[in-house]
Amino acid sequence: MRRTFSSFPGGLQGAGLFLLRVSLAVAILNAQSAPAMVCAAVLLIGFWTPLGAVAAILVELWRYHAGIGSLQIHAETLLVALSLILLGPGAWSVDARRFGWKRIKV
Repeated sequence: MRRTFSSFPGGLQGAGLFLLRVSLAVAILNAQSAPAMVCAAVLLIGFWTPLGAVAAILVELWRYHAGIGSLQIHAETLLVALSLILLGPGAWSVDARRFGWKRIKV
């Protein structure tokens, strides 16, 4: 994960990424299926965020193919998921705790 993202930003940037993860999780919960709930939970805690975002894209593509919801909602959710894949989880995530830079006190 560290190779994928050079940093896990904190502060306001980390808060923004957390809100992005929350908004995607809420949008995915509208699918009301078991994989969507697992995907939303993974996104909320920030565990394997890029894989959770890919799963969100797959859920949205399935919903679009099934004719559930409008094209605008699907497009917005896909864009949010794609931005999370590109930006990463942020400092307020399990990924940052597991894969982020560590401080070693000597």
